[in-house]
Amino acid sequence: MRRDQTETITLRLEKKILAKLRRESEQNQTSLNTLSNQIFRQHIDWHSKAAKAGYVPLQKPVIIKLLDRISEEDVIQVAEEANRDIFKDVMLLMRDKNDLISSLNLFETWVRASGFPYKIEVDEDKEVYSYVIQHDMGKKFSLFLAIRVRVILEQLEKEGNFVVTDNTVAVKVDVGKTG
Repeated sequence: MRRDQTETITLRLEKKILAKLRRESEQNQTSLNTLSNQIFRQHIDWHSKAAKAGYVPLQKPVIIKLLDRISEEDVIQVAEEANRDIFKDVMLLMRDKNDLISSLNLFETWVRASGFPYKIEVDEDKEVYSYVIQHDMGKKFSLFLAIRVRVILEQLEKEGNFVVTDNTVAVKVDVGKTG
């Protein structure tokens, strides 16, 4: 595995912030350097561009209550229409290109930023990416998320195999062949 080149720099941090970072790195059983790289990567990959791309933070209960007030048919329609209208623009803003691997990378970044428990597996030999996201937000959110991912894959001429439960979405994507 190829390691990215690194460079040493010196930063001045407030003592309270540094103490909290050290405590978090100890709790996560990782080095302060690794935690710092994760924070910087998350900022570059998500936080610096997400608001510009239209993402807004909402609490889970707010989203659940909104989804509870609309039908499953409306959830599907909103997920399909919204994604078709904005997908390409979001990809260009967030990743500078609109291809399958970049789209999957953005999806992974969103999952990490969401704080949902997740599992991501990549079988490089079979060229299959597998995602399991446990959101605990109900069936309509599962449906919404699955439809959004399906629409993205369709726009990239790919297919996914989906498993949708009340609180989990699983999807497998074969990146090696056209759908």
